[in-house]
Amino acid sequence: MATTRGFGGKEFRCYIGTQDISAAPIGTAPSAAAHLAPTNGFEFRLNSINDIAWDAGYSISELSRTGARIKRSDDVIQHYGSGTWTWDFEYTVDNKSVLHNLLNLIYPSNTNGADHASGFILDANPTTDTMAHGSNGSLNTVATIFIKNPQSDESRMLHSAVLQNLTLQMDATTDSGVLKASGQFMSGYKPSVGTSSIFDSAVTTSTPTKGLFDLDNQTVGGDGASVKAFSLTINNPASRIGYQGASMEADGYVRGAEITSEGSITIKADENAMNHLDTWQDNTLDRTFAIALNDGGTTLDISIPEACMKGHNLDLADEGVFVELPFTVTSGANGGAVPLTLKTT
Repeated sequence: MATTRGFGGKEFRCYIGTQDISAAPIGTAPSAAAHLAPTNGFEFRLNSINDIAWDAGYSISELSRTGARIKRSDDVIQHYGSGTWTWDFEYTVDNKSVLHNLLNLIYPSNTNGADHASGFILDANPTTDTMAHGSNGSLNTVATIFIKNPQSDESRMLHSAVLQNLTLQMDATTDSGVLKASGQFMSGYKPSVGTSSIFDSAVTTSTPTKGLFDLDNQTVGGDGASVKAFSLTINNPASRIGYQGASMEADGYVRGAEITSEGSITIKADENAMNHLDTWQDNTLDRTFAIALNDGGTTLDISIPEACMKGHNLDLADEGVFVELPFTVTSGANGGAVPLTLKTT
């Protein structure tokens, strides 16, 4: 029996770059480092690397025909190219520029990029992306993911990929409270398999973002709080639309559905926290509370001024009582508030 060498997971590397759609329009895989914004992209130093999910890229039907009790091979009809491909990631943030890219991809905005002095701002009236096939406008809305295989001709590139959801979380009991990011990318275009050099000069250095233990200013509902854990998920999904080309790949995307942001914050159940139960029980429209977490400056600052409480869950542990407050991010009464601001500098 002839065998060849096997591989270990640590031999694989992952890279990410936002596509500069003026050079690599939606539907076109970047072919040079200059087709990324910023140029060269970044090494995506993940907890572990997942492969692309290929199954949904196929359309498969199994026919049942008369005259036979066993299917023939031609009774299984398959078309590859008319579906979607997804890729999931978990990332302990070690480079703030990578985090900026992820934030800009979950909600692309011409005016409030995550690396801007004002930080990442989720607007009360979000813009609708133009994501037609071949689009090469000014708003970079998609990413390229490259999974580098030690057997280089089996490397994978997922291009024109939309970040469907992004979760940011910090927990005092996990990895020293460091900020973590996770999410899923989706593409309506076939991934390529083979060698590529566009990430050969990618940024590989670490520029760590602060975490929960750096946020010494913590208020919930206007009261001082002691935060044990914080989590926020932003959903801004796109759908592939239409069919084009020899393989009937996507004819672009539609990304005009509701943007939802939900999360939870777990705090020490002191007297202030106990009083938040009254907010949850309020049947008027005034059921919102403000969450403000920052380090006293602008290095890491999370502001949610109009979070709508959805629960008040006590954990009655002997070592200390905490309360989890699930919430939905809103724009407040009459849509007058900025739902979310996040600064990382």
